[in-house]
Amino acid sequence: HDASNSYIRNTNTNLIIKNEYDDGDIIFESDDGSGNIAEYFRLDGSQASSPYVYTRFPDYSVAAFGNGNNLQVYHTDTTGFIAEYEGDLKIINHANDSDIQLMSDDGSGSVTTYLRLDGSHNKMIAYKDIHFEDNIKARFGNYATADLEIYHDGNNSYIKEQGTGVLYIQGSG
Repeated sequence: HDASNSYIRNTNTNLIIKNEYDDGDIIFESDDGSGNIAEYFRLDGSQASSPYVYTRFPDYSVAAFGNGNNLQVYHTDTTGFIAEYEGDLKIINHANDSDIQLMSDDGSGSVTTYLRLDGSHNKMIAYKDIHFEDNIKARFGNYATADLEIYHDGNNSYIKEQGTGVLYIQGSG
């Protein structure tokens, strides 16, 4: 402790903070901005189940990254969020021939894949119907000026060929 601050300091080898009490936690608390003390997070020894260990953040805790807190991960009492406030949000899988899967409840208590970015086959695969609301277009071709659009405007359905070339509808027989 100096005249202003208290420190835990180590200048040689590793610094280990250890709680050897069975099912014990290490709890990090600090001022909550209004003069009260709040738990910010805990290393939860009672929730650990080999090989998993838990770092628990109470509801409404925000894990913020970047000098301006631009990337935030947080949970209210009912909903989880990953929020980027400054630029692009990229989800990247660098593992060779591996996938990124978007999964959710299947309506019967199980979890299933709805969309998969398949790294081994270079495809995006939808496992459930994709529903487009009225006036939302499925667009194909050039990004800025789509060559083909399919949509429903609330009254009528459209397949519009508006680029170069011809619209062909082909069958196998």
